[in-house]
Amino acid sequence: RKKSHNRLKEAADAKHGTPCLYKGALLPDGDLEEVKTDDLDTCVEICRDTTSCFAATYNGASNTCYLKSKDIQAPTYTSWGKENKVTSVSWADECEVKEENQEKQESSCNEV
Repeated sequence: RKKSHNRLKEAADAKHGTPCLYKGALLPDGDLEEVKTDDLDTCVEICRDTTSCFAATYNGASNTCYLKSKDIQAPTYTSWGKENKVTSVSWADECEVKEENQEKQESSCNEV
């Protein structure tokens, strides 16, 4: 998984601040485009190369990348997201950490 974290750091260098990775979370609203991709790294690259994209949600079960605008809401953790290998990426000022059932979800930020 180190490769994904390196790719996210590279994307942040060319994008908008520190990239945040939210495993099992959806980013509601801000839908721009839906793209079929092979993996999260490709999804990150597509978002980085799309001027209006500031976040993305990747569904590993369907190999679909959902490009998002700045109009996203806070990450939402669901059992569906976890079951479908969903990962969201956002270039935000701060990474938000949600709690569900008193346990912190997997959320990480990389230092740029």
